[in-house]
Amino acid sequence: MGIVPQFGKHFVGLRYNYQYFQTKHLSSLFDTEEQERSAEHFHTAELFGRYVPHRRVQILASLPYTYRNQASNVSGEFTGSGLGDATIAGMYTLLSTPDTIGKKVRHNLLIGAGLKMPTGASRLEQNNEVLHPNLQPGSGSWDPNINLRYILRVQRWGISSMVNYRLNATNAYGYKFGDRVTGLVGAFYWTTFRNLTFMPQLALSGDYAHADIDNRRRQIKTGGYMLTTRAELQVGYKRFISSVGYGLPVGYNLGGGEVTPKHQVNFSILFLL
Repeated sequence: MGIVPQFGKHFVGLRYNYQYFQTKHLSSLFDTEEQERSAEHFHTAELFGRYVPHRRVQILASLPYTYRNQASNVSGEFTGSGLGDATIAGMYTLLSTPDTIGKKVRHNLLIGAGLKMPTGASRLEQNNEVLHPNLQPGSGSWDPNINLRYILRVQRWGISSMVNYRLNATNAYGYKFGDRVTGLVGAFYWTTFRNLTFMPQLALSGDYAHADIDNRRRQIKTGGYMLTTRAELQVGYKRFISSVGYGLPVGYNLGGGEVTPKHQVNFSILFLL
């Protein structure tokens, strides 16, 4: 949720994220029609890791596997699954306070850039029809991003913040997902008990996406914003760090007002090398 553990160490890990949405398809409602409603379930399992070639440089990489399902009372059920788009990014530490005894206030400021690569399928079909872009494992485009991360720690308390901007390109079929801005600010507390470390966190995240473009035509039922409150607990034992989190939306306008986000669940485990 914005905390990257042990800045100077390599790691490899697995993480899982689940998101649940409900949609009322208002545009399809006529006097003689039943209103279409659907439920969307997005599951992502991801292999991720970090390599630190220099004390100020981090290389991050991830490869997701996605399972996306939409069940409608009118049009039926659709599912897209498979390897998603891999991402690689580099982070540079602009400011870092040494983690030494006696230092009550510590700062970490990092800036970076990355690239999402079209390793996932973007033209999966079901019943001889191409699935909706939101159900595809990949986007089919090369998408660069830039990001900034800052962590302030005062003894056992701290504040974590990050912002990421992704510039989405147009794929070979003329579809472009809207550019996306993601941000987060949260507070955490660090403590220990015997051989365990605990870090509970509370945060507010924001996500804004421009409308998608399909062959130069703006898709009016896409894009929007979502604000989410998040709670997470991170637990460390020797070289292992695990976390579990839950998120609830507190404000949103998605898909032209037709999409309602319900909740998010995530957990992860990583091993420090």
